[in-house]
Amino acid sequence: DTTGGPIAKYIIRYQDRLILAGISGSPTKVTISGRYPLQERFDWQAGGGDILLEPDSGEDITGLSTYFSGSNQTIIVFKEKSVWELSLGTVTFGNTVILNPVYRLLTASQGCSSHRSIIPVENDIMFSNLKGLYMLRYEPQLINVINANELSAKIRPFFEGLTSADLKLAAGVYADKKYVLSFPVSKKTIVFDRERL
Repeated sequence: DTTGGPIAKYIIRYQDRLILAGISGSPTKVTISGRYPLQERFDWQAGGGDILLEPDSGEDITGLSTYFSGSNQTIIVFKEKSVWELSLGTVTFGNTVILNPVYRLLTASQGCSSHRSIIPVENDIMFSNLKGLYMLRYEPQLINVINANELSAKIRPFFEGLTSADLKLAAGVYADKKYVLSFPVSKKTIVFDRERL
């Protein structure tokens, strides 16, 4: 931390920008940097900016990811009980172009409990929450909607037996067509085999 810039729990790269969240004192704020070569600046003069994502909800941001659907890339913001899509638009005032981020709700029934569980899995994103294991995926049959589906319904008693600390510290990895989710407090692991479902 030598730049004097924001310090964040969650940092991702989106195209040639940096996207930050989990900033101390601003639990619903997403901060966006300027484009290359101004990716270290977050002010509007550099093409950056920020947005408060539903600040009155009482939910904190718990993670960030990017999602690819076809040739499009979008920003996904996870909160405790919901998942949001963040789009970066612009507004022009005379000769000045200002970043105009816009968010939209993807699901209000599922959120994410551990940012370490958010893992891109081929064309989907897998994550865990306090209830189980979920997959965020593009549903072309539902008029091009990104939807969250539960994968852990068959092992729900396993998730009910985990502690809150386990679910908040869960860490995932994807390798060899398998999503591995570990719970460090109870020293347990589950594996979702993508080929065998």
